[in-house]
Amino acid sequence: MFTDAVRALKLLSGAIQSVEIQHAEMARRAGKDFLTVTELADTLVRRAGMSFREAHALVGQVVRACGRDDDPSTISAALLALRPSLRLAPEEIERALDPDHFVRIRDIVGGPAPVRAAKALEQALSQQREIEQWIEAKTTLLDDAQARLRQP
Repeated sequence: MFTDAVRALKLLSGAIQSVEIQHAEMARRAGKDFLTVTELADTLVRRAGMSFREAHALVGQVVRACGRDDDPSTISAALLALRPSLRLAPEEIERALDPDHFVRIRDIVGGPAPVRAAKALEQALSQQREIEQWIEAKTTLLDDAQARLRQP
């Protein structure tokens, strides 16, 4: 059972080492398919004083009104058409839809903001080193025990 798991992990490791990340394409796709509209709803809560429920319902109406057109300017225009009384500039609405802003504003424990992600990675690497040291120590103990068992 462990043999199969170890082989699978080695295969995964080899695959990951040869991965080529297409940063520009990933950045382009991050702003598509209404992926950042939750931040628009959050912005409506923070800036327009809406309740969470009302903001999310309004954003749902906006997405339906836009159909497949996920361009930030279209979303902004649809929002302002549905709720002309909003005191948000189109630029502020479009900023809420920006993927980079979407990530950076989530600067909370467990959030994806670069500073938080770096801290989480640092902690994970530290834990990995501790686990590797533990495994090495236990492997040495097991090897020593096995050698003692083989002694006459």
